[in-house]
Amino acid sequence: LITKVRAALILYGIDLRTKPFEIVGDERLIRNFYTMYFQERYNVSEWPFSSAYYEFFDKMIERVMVYYGLTSEQYDTNQFRYQHAVDAIRAIKGYRVEEFFNEGEVTRKRQIKTFFHAMEDVVQKHNISEEDITIIFNQAVNWKYYLSPPFMKKRLESDADLREVHEHFLSIITKASELFNIPQSDHMHVIFELTNILETYNLIPTPETYKNYLLFNARDDFSTVIYKENFPIFYQFIEEEIIKLCKSRNLFVNQYLISNLIFTLLSKWNKLFESLYKNFFVCRVLVYNHISPGHAINITEVLNSRFSSSVTTSLYKETKITEERLAEYNFDILISSITLDFYIPQPINYLWSENINVSFELLRLKVLEIIKDNKEKQLEIIKSKMEE
Repeated sequence: LITKVRAALILYGIDLRTKPFEIVGDERLIRNFYTMYFQERYNVSEWPFSSAYYEFFDKMIERVMVYYGLTSEQYDTNQFRYQHAVDAIRAIKGYRVEEFFNEGEVTRKRQIKTFFHAMEDVVQKHNISEEDITIIFNQAVNWKYYLSPPFMKKRLESDADLREVHEHFLSIITKASELFNIPQSDHMHVIFELTNILETYNLIPTPETYKNYLLFNARDDFSTVIYKENFPIFYQFIEEEIIKLCKSRNLFVNQYLISNLIFTLLSKWNKLFESLYKNFFVCRVLVYNHISPGHAINITEVLNSRFSSSVTTSLYKETKITEERLAEYNFDILISSITLDFYIPQPINYLWSENINVSFELLRLKVLEIIKDNKEKQLEIIKSKMEE
């Protein structure tokens, strides 16, 4: 049994000592292992430690998220809670890691006093000792290393190696955004999370054995499957670029590492699925009604309810409809309430009130046809850009 346990622990860069029984290795890897274990073993409504710790860390994390301007989309609160708990409990038991920040004794005492005051109701309720509060705070301060945007920027200025990795990840995101017409946004937090994954990976003595989970992969890992099935060219691009990054760093290309990096990037990329979906699976419908704008608005509301996210609607704003003015609009189908006596390259659909169901069915078929054509055109454009 001991041999099997030791063989299993090696996958995570740690080992089992038998006299006395104790998990040994780099303290950061040990904490990483315990965090994975607790997150996989217990669901969000369970808690393996004392209720005092749950209430304490729940309130503490809430304050940390606000202090650093974080959102639940940027960080998994449940994982965050376990990481804090593991860090604190290991430290209280005497297992320490390097403290990255040493502001001086006077400053640290003032910070701890402020922290104690903020957490005073929970501390008194559960009779948490001042010594434990100090240890927990010292561990929490270390999280600035990963969570503080100002400090992240300082790290980039002072650490050339980190800056190189950061710029490589940023270039992947920028290139993907340009190729797939994805709006630009701030990616600092997700890039730092990606670099943290690589830092942990670099601690593993045998990287070919690395795994980022124990028994169960990330519980929302299905999201990567969705990207892979719906946007295969995008997924392939991200995968190839991340593999190139790892090879440029002379890292062993472990498939668990690649999958973890891809999952982290895709799941934390703000409005990524929405942007890709609009590029590949949406038909743009322009609505014109000769009676009044109100009637046109009613039509768009019906279209939105019938077609959901596969159709985006806009209104033709002028009273008189002409070829010249239509050329100023970007659309795939025109819906008109009257017959037009001129030609436009886009198909025109007429919604006749006396046979509205047939009109909508014809429109549905046309929308599906256009979405298919648009997807093929979009793929050709992307492939052409990739070959440049």
